[in-house]
Amino acid sequence: MSAVYQEFSLINDLSVAENIFLGHAPKTKRNLIDWNKMHQESAALLAQLESTIDTKN
Repeated sequence: MSAVYQEFSLINDLSVAENIFLGHAPKTKRNLIDWNKMHQESAALLAQLESTIDTKN
């Protein structure tokens, strides 16, 4: 569980997916951020909330 603060100006340059996974982004075997997995998992989480927000914005 993570705290989500309602201050919109803190990290306004990140995408929706990056904000969801802030501090715990999925990694590849080469320890790089797994962008595809991040967007897929973000979309799945938002779908559970019946949200249509684009994770790449």
